[in-house]
Amino acid sequence: MSGIATLPDAPRIALIAMAAGLASPDDVRPLTHGTSSAAWRVESGRRFYVVRHALPAAAVPPRYQAESAIFYALYPLDARAPERIATNIDAELDPFEGRLPWAVDRMLPGAAPGVGDVDATIARDLGVFLGALHTLPSTDAGPVMDEHPGIVGSEVSFEDAALGRWKDPWPFDGRPLMEHAAAKHAQSVMGALAALRDPLLAIAAVDERAVLHGDLTTNNLLVRDGRLSGVVDFGDAWISSPGWDLASFVHHHGFELLPSLVEGYCADPEVRTHRAREATLLAVVIALHRLSRAAAEKDGARLKWALERLTAATTRAREVIG
Repeated sequence: MSGIATLPDAPRIALIAMAAGLASPDDVRPLTHGTSSAAWRVESGRRFYVVRHALPAAAVPPRYQAESAIFYALYPLDARAPERIATNIDAELDPFEGRLPWAVDRMLPGAAPGVGDVDATIARDLGVFLGALHTLPSTDAGPVMDEHPGIVGSEVSFEDAALGRWKDPWPFDGRPLMEHAAAKHAQSVMGALAALRDPLLAIAAVDERAVLHGDLTTNNLLVRDGRLSGVVDFGDAWISSPGWDLASFVHHHGFELLPSLVEGYCADPEVRTHRAREATLLAVVIALHRLSRAAAEKDGARLKWALERLTAATTRAREVIG
């Protein structure tokens, strides 16, 4: 039986789909329900779409306009990005009457890989995808602003962008390393970390800019028949150094896949080497972020995991600086 007839919220979701220009839906089914947004699968005209809407009590509202601007620019370059259909800003008739933002995109095929299932082929495919994403024109730095034409960040400097994205992003926060949570919880790597300060600040000095996905976990990757079929959830999209995205990938999936990732990213050997070095260094900052959050929340299990990540990242980073 169709979800439209059995689920209480489904009729309103169907109205959103029609407000976005779709034919009257044949079926509506819930997909996910997060802290700020709910997502529904809508079947219309034998095609599938995703309808997302903000939740009334969301502490941080979703940035559908920001994501939409990215999708609009990226989809013609790589169809593994969601295809933008419409948002509440486009609609003449809004079922929520302006109270809650919503967005409709074409549903991508595939399913999220399991933990440990991302292999060299998928990493190479993702490298190609990121290579396209990082060419998109953008302005400024930091989180991509909502309700703004084009892709525009809310910050100006590399350092401010890092402060807006990560907790205690040493050395970009300007604070002494001894004030970081690592001084208490990761004493064994403090000497190695200190040696990374200048190489990391050199990345900030160059200050390359690209549009970044920001959170390349397995949940945000889709795979079909052993190949990457989609990348979803650009809710953490921001603008900063391209290496942050590659660092996010190795933080979640391991340094062993970095050569495959940069192989797909571009054909220039010098650029590949540069991006791999940058990613290896920035992975240390992401690990410091995880450690700082776990320490603040007094989560022993996460703290142990973060310490393992930090130790591995620091070891790799020391190897690349010699």
